[in-house]
Amino acid sequence: LHGLKMEILSVNNSAKDCTRFKCPFNDSFQSTYILDELKALSKQTAVLKDTFILPAGGAVATRVRTGDPALWFAHCHIHVHLVDGMAFILNVGNYSAPPETSWLPVDYPECGGESSSSSSSSSS
Repeated sequence: LHGLKMEILSVNNSAKDCTRFKCPFNDSFQSTYILDELKALSKQTAVLKDTFILPAGGAVATRVRTGDPALWFAHCHIHVHLVDGMAFILNVGNYSAPPETSWLPVDYPECGGESSSSSSSSSS
């Protein structure tokens, strides 16, 4: 999350062998057991960072404090990982974009190379 600092509360390394291309996750994989432990952590000893390494098959529990309402894009900086879905959107402040395309400029290009203003003027 560029521009934001995160408190690293806990890093959970998986007991699974995830060194292969695909991790063998199944119903026996439990990552939620750590929630009670996280609630008991001292908030004063959390490490403050702007990046972290996510262990293969593991988890990182973080706390992000921000006052900027927006949709923040968090992603891996390795392109193939990003394409494979190692990214998420953090919705700060219950932000929502305007409906449909009403927020786009009137001359925003459409497929086929025409702008929305030229296509609407040619149809009238």
